[in-house]
Amino acid sequence: EMGDETRGRALIVEALMNKDIHGRERFNSLRKCAQEAMSKGRRDKAIEWYATLEKLSFNKAEDRARYLSQAWYEMGKIEESRGRTAEAKAHYRKAMELEGGEMRYRARARDGLESIEYFE
Repeated sequence: EMGDETRGRALIVEALMNKDIHGRERFNSLRKCAQEAMSKGRRDKAIEWYATLEKLSFNKAEDRARYLSQAWYEMGKIEESRGRTAEAKAHYRKAMELEGGEMRYRARARDGLESIEYFE
């Protein structure tokens, strides 16, 4: 759906909802869409892409937690870059407190949260 962003997004989201596609591949596709939006300065769109992950189901709960921790961390970074510290802290907290989340993103989220709180 080149040239029709709304229709193209709907098709991508529909494909992402397919549990039969490996979770890592779905997350990589979602992350690429978010990164493409960021490269164009479209932070709201990038957050929308990462937030889509919250709606996806995975065959393994640990896969979902691993990808969510990264998505929430990335959403926190985006919000922090806009000066929206309350939103950034909320995303960082979710990533940091997510049991089963990927440890490196949980630690980065903790560091991001501590950095914001230090300067408040």
